[in-house]
Formats: sequence, structure tokens, C-alpha cells
Amino acid sequence: MYLGGILTLLLLSLHESRGKVQRVPSVECDDEDLIEDSIHNYTLPDLWGIQNITLSDYRDKQEPGANATEIFNGIQYVRPGNGFVPNFKLFKKIEVNGDNEEPLYTFLKKHCPSTRDGFASKDSLFYSPFKVNDVRWNFEKFLVSRNGKPVKRYDASTHPNVIEADIVKLLIQNNDHITQQTKQ
Repeated sequence: MYLGGILTLLLLSLHESRGKVQRVPSVECDDEDLIEDSIHNYTLPDLWGIQNITLSDYRDKQEPGANATEIFNGIQYVRPGNGFVPNFKLFKKIEVNGDNEEPLYTFLKKHCPSTRDGFASKDSLFYSPFKVNDVRWNFEKFLVSRNGKPVKRYDASTHPNVIEADIVKLLIQNNDHITQQTKQ
């Protein structure tokens, strides 16, 4: 029912503003029971090659900077700057679209449709081929369940506070599922 509402919203939006790039705040992913794989099957080393990453902080290649030092200095001294030190791990740049995209993003995009129906200027995109479910901007977000199944994809324009309710709902569902298992 929820997906039907999104499709209706999208169709109305398409009718009212032809020729413009359309976006929807979020879209549901494939039914979790139909997804055989999970993101836990994907690992990459961190920027320094010291340890494997935890996927909660997975980074893409759209951040400026060629290496770990440049990226860290950009965060610490430029944006947000003022000596800011992130409380999360930084990882190497990766491709999220095109022929060299990381398998993790291939998996996520396979199960979560794009929130936008078009591309911005293709002249400014440095990958090929273009696919309908490509990541359009580096602030897109994917919500993944505790068991590694994609649940929802959010447009880059969606503020993180909007996602909080979906995260809480997912945590409650997971806790209910764990409680039911322990009772059996």
C-alpha cells in the first residue's frame, strides 16, 4: 500500500512538472524475504589497509581528496573545519556507479529503486554506463536491516532527522522478532 502511494505521488508530480528531474523522499526496497544475499558479504579495507570496514560508515568516491590524508585534512580544516575530528572511520574512495562500481552498491541498487527519475547534466558524470538505479548524489542514504537486507532508499535531499522514525520502526521490529524467537 505504501509503495502504491509513492507511485501515485510520482505520477502526479510527473504530470505537473514535465521536463524537470523528479525525486521522491524515499522508496521501499524489495521484500526482505525475497532477498537472498546481505551486505554482510561485502568487505573492504579502510583507507590505510589496516582493517576491514564496518559498513555503517561506508564511503563513496564523491568526497574530495585523493587519499586518506587529504580527506582527513579537508574535514579537519575546511568542511566542517575548526579542528573537527570525525568520530567515525574514514575509508578509501570507491566507485558507486558504472563499470567499476563496488559490488555492495550493485546489490543495494538492485533491491532499492532510485528516488529520482532522471539524471542531472550527464556531461558532469564521470562514469558509464548510466543505469536507472544509479546513485545520483553523495548524500543518498540506504537503510539496511540488522540482517543485512536493504529496507529503504532515501533521496539526497532527505534530512537525516526524517529517517529517524524509520530506524526506530526497524529497531522495534527487530526487537519484536528477537523476543518471539526467545519465547519459542
